Amino acid sequence: MWVRLLAEFPSPMGAFTSAAEFLRGIAAAHIESARFLRVWESNAGRAADRHLAELVIDTVYHRGSDAATTAWLRCEPVRERLFRAFERDHAMDWGDEFAQAFDLAATV
Repeated sequence: MWVRLLAEFPSPMGAFTSAAEFLRGIAAAHIESARFLRVWESNAGRAADRHLAELVIDTVYHRGSDAATTAWLRCEPVRERLFRAFERDHAMDWGDEFAQAFDLAATV
């Protein structure tokens, strides 16, 4: 289910409309997010990157995240991924989301 969610943006999953929502759901069920974050790291691509940007923005402005997810969002590889996504998609309608998420990831 997690890999399928990350493979498309927006999410095709009716129960979870975003990666942020999925991670909040597993946190509420007392399931650690670390293994899901490792899967995310190995899933490259535009859709997974857009979910990442959305998670950063959602975490900062709206609902927060569990401690493990918050720590992961602060890691330099996450910021580097967002920067690469911005470089790739800067001319797309959503390109600014990557720039915003890159800046915000340092403040999570």
